[in-house]
Amino acid sequence: MAAPVSASPAYGPLAGLLLVSVTALAGGASADPAPLDTHNRERCPIVRPERCPGIIGTAQDDGRLFIGTTSGLFAVPAGGGRPLWHALAGQHVFGPRIAGETVWAGTRGGRLLALDVTTGNIRLRHRFPGWVYAPALAGGLAVTGGSDRTLWAVDQEKGALRWQKRLSQELTSAPVRLSESAVAAATYDGALHAVAVQDGSLLWSVSLPGPATGLEPAGGALRVRTFGGTVVLVDPETGATTQP
Repeated sequence: MAAPVSASPAYGPLAGLLLVSVTALAGGASADPAPLDTHNRERCPIVRPERCPGIIGTAQDDGRLFIGTTSGLFAVPAGGGRPLWHALAGQHVFGPRIAGETVWAGTRGGRLLALDVTTGNIRLRHRFPGWVYAPALAGGLAVTGGSDRTLWAVDQEKGALRWQKRLSQELTSAPVRLSESAVAAATYDGALHAVAVQDGSLLWSVSLPGPATGLEPAGGALRVRTFGGTVVLVDPETGATTQP
């Protein structure tokens, strides 16, 4: 399973401006999407004469940049440019995450989707209550969660639901891979939970200085940013925290 070359974290459902797409797309991807509402045109990696959607998160492989936005999921050349494809038009897309030839995303509408990196065609889909983030990818499973206070694990190949784990509160950031056997998720009460990929059993739980806005690997540790601006490093094996 390939890991993305680079990725930016997705934040909560209010992370971007909720803009309105003028396209409609049923199931697949469009190679020539209609213009989108103006937002941050000067720094927009999506070349489409005048307009750019609110960008929530990105991931990059060797030649493409995948962009989750407030109006769908885009694939563009790595350096930016005209879309190679545009899927899920009009939807608020969290993520994305890349595994081999598949790009995964979650949506404000509660959809977990796996799409072909080349065409944008949907390979797998699951629907959950509320909204869900892009998943953590580990051990052959895609582990997602969001507003329903639950983690769900879906088989990356078959799309079958393998397990679900109830948490203390809703998630504030996308789950992250700690290893092939563990993932972590942060909740609104300021807790960070690590669970086993195999069955969702709790490995450890730790209290943070506040709800997390982003989780990302950093030199063998997990770097956590909170709403209050505090940064904490967490040991992925034990949950022990230190200040950077």
